[in-house]
Amino acid sequence: MTAARLLTLALAALGLLSCEPQPQGQAPLPSTAPDAPLLAAVELPADPPSADAPILVLLHGYGSNENDLLPLGRAFDPRLRVIALRGPVDLGDGRFAWFPGEWKDEAFTFDPADARSAVESVIQSLETLGHKGSIFVAGFSQGAMLAGEILRERPDLVDGVLLFSGRGLPHEKFVGRLDGERVFAAHGASDPVISFADGEANALGLERQGAEVELMKFDGRHTIPPAVRKRAGEWLQGRLGE
Repeated sequence: MTAARLLTLALAALGLLSCEPQPQGQAPLPSTAPDAPLLAAVELPADPPSADAPILVLLHGYGSNENDLLPLGRAFDPRLRVIALRGPVDLGDGRFAWFPGEWKDEAFTFDPADARSAVESVIQSLETLGHKGSIFVAGFSQGAMLAGEILRERPDLVDGVLLFSGRGLPHEKFVGRLDGERVFAAHGASDPVISFADGEANALGLERQGAEVELMKFDGRHTIPPAVRKRAGEWLQGRLGE
């Protein structure tokens, strides 16, 4: 068995792979429109359809794929045009990642340069959309790491981010201001993959930069439980109504 397969099995055992089912009766569509993002993606159109519909971009976790979080996006609000991107690192067997890494001493280690390259690829995809309406980015685990960094680097591109069980990327210091930017973050108190302390530190860092942050601590591990989905949906609906 390969090291990559062993790593994926270990992460799955810890709950890193959310393994959501496909939405019933709403098959995702490949993004082939003129404004399709550069990364591979699937899309659920807004209901009712609208060229100005707010967009929710979903970034899956390590070892998953673009279909994983689609039910989450649709459950938040049917008015959203949901675009789920696929990480560029192919781990085999339909599993992907945003950047490579390895499991060492009970921690997932990675090269920050690889992570920043992934951030840039998502930013380029957001720019390709050319959308003049609202864009929100939600990520789980590794995807949440990217979502927070996208807000830090290009707050002009997004209207808010949702960070599920994520952490920040290494920085010497944060210098940009995020006044008025909106963040919803949720993290399990007993998360064995990315500690609550790391997730909280990232949320507090965004808050110190001026963002309006809601941090939800829940009794659980590395997952997105129903209570978090409910509150995240309420948070997002509140932003859509502004």
